[in-house]
Amino acid sequence: MKTDVNNPCCLCGSKESQLLFERTFSGPLNPGPFAIRRCSGCNLLFNSPRLSAEEIRSLYNDQYYFFRRDDEPEFERIVNIYQRTIAEMGRDIKPGRILEIGSAKGYLLAVLKALGWQTMGIEVSRAIVKCCV
Repeated sequence: MKTDVNNPCCLCGSKESQLLFERTFSGPLNPGPFAIRRCSGCNLLFNSPRLSAEEIRSLYNDQYYFFRRDDEPEFERIVNIYQRTIAEMGRDIKPGRILEIGSAKGYLLAVLKALGWQTMGIEVSRAIVKCCV
């Protein structure tokens, strides 16, 4: 079950956030629209609606398609997507420190590091951690 948008921020507890942009993805694992929002209390950017812990675990098992792709062509494809996403988030977001939760193989972190960010990632899938360590 998805969590309502303005549940308290998981970082600071604020119940208010602003919509930055919204997208609708097709497929059975991503029904309906998802938005990137900014917490009014601490400026955390987050995906909304949030998936439950069980939904997240079920998505990122060792059969998750993304983990089975070859790195070189996938990195080239995904860099273009991430660059567009970062550009949409706005020019007012300056490089700083970022923690990506669900960093998979670290492609987004690689793009952000090249743009001057201090990066760190956490990944819940044991399969991808084993593959990339």
